Parts: sequence; structure tokens; C-alpha cells
Amino acid sequence: MSAEKLKEEIFKETEATVNEILGKAREEAEKVIAEARERAKSIMEARKQEVLKKYADVERARLAMAKLEGRKLVLETETRLVEEAVKEARARLAKVERDDKYLDILVRLTCEAIENVGEGEVILYVNKEDIEFLNKRWDAFVSKVWEKHPKVSMKLSKEPTEIMGGVIVSSTDGLKIYNNSFDARLNRVIEGERGRIVSILLGEEA
Repeated sequence: MSAEKLKEEIFKETEATVNEILGKAREEAEKVIAEARERAKSIMEARKQEVLKKYADVERARLAMAKLEGRKLVLETETRLVEEAVKEARARLAKVERDDKYLDILVRLTCEAIENVGEGEVILYVNKEDIEFLNKRWDAFVSKVWEKHPKVSMKLSKEPTEIMGGVIVSSTDGLKIYNNSFDARLNRVIEGERGRIVSILLGEEA
């Protein structure tokens, strides 16, 4: 199996991550991951068959497989491909169109952050593009957030934050902060899946 093919497989995993960030159901993400597990199993089985055909001696084949499946090699490959996939995902997220759907995404991310920071007075930090976007739709945005958190009082910071999208919510005293930006959410998902990807590539996960 070529490294380029494996890269494509990781890209498919990252596509599921992007879709999740944009509001798709968790069930769909789990379905994509399950499919990736099956593909990974097929990849490992194909590699085993290639080695067994090359070496007639069973013992030599086992030794070759041990080398092929060596943790260091797999981890190095996995790390490189995941980094490339994350880079591609970041590029896609940075190009998300600012429309009604994006407003709903900001509402959802803000509500999630408020649940972690707590209701009361909070400050919202977004990037420069989203400051302009929210200033034009502030009343609609606030109304939607109030549907879930009617007691919260929100203030939009005039200082842009260096994030791709999403929002960072802070209490007014700065003691509680929840980063629900695209950057942070992508990093959380990637870190959570990194161990699973390694297990799949090592053939350790059923």
C-alpha cells in the first residue's frame, strides 16, 4: 500500500472531522471511523500477504512482518500523514462561507462555551471577519443564544483574535475561558483520534 493511498485514507478521516465541526451528527462520524477501521484491516492483511508470498520460509516471513509492523515506522508514517491531513482541514475550515448556516454554527459553539463558562456576563472573542459578520447580525445572534441561555449577557470584543473561525468565550474577570474556535475543536478531535488511528495501523483495535 503506497503512502499516498494511506494519506488519502487519513484525509477521509479528517473530512469526517470537518463535517462534525460544521454540525453533522456524531453517528455519521462514527460510521466513517468504522469504515476506516475496516479499510485499515484490509491494508494490514494485504501487507501480510505480500510478505508471505515473498518469503517461503514461515519464520523469515514472521520476522519480516515484525519489521514491517514495527511501531516506530508506523508512528512516523501516521504522524506525517495526520499532520498533512490537519493542514488540509485547516485550509478548508479557513474558507468556510459566512452565511445563515455559519451564524447557526456560531450560536451552537457559543452556547456550548457558555455551558462551560457559566451564565452571567461573558465576552466573546472572534476573528476579524467574524467581528464584521456578527456586528451585522448581532440581534439575530443574541436572540438565538437567549433561546438556550436567557440569563446570559454577552459582549463582543472589538479586538480580533487569531483563529480560523468559531468563538472563544470568557467570563468578564477572565478566570473562566472556553476555547470553542475551529482551531481548538479540530485539535481536540485530532488528539482524541490519534491514539485510535495508531491502534488501527498497528492492527491492535478490532
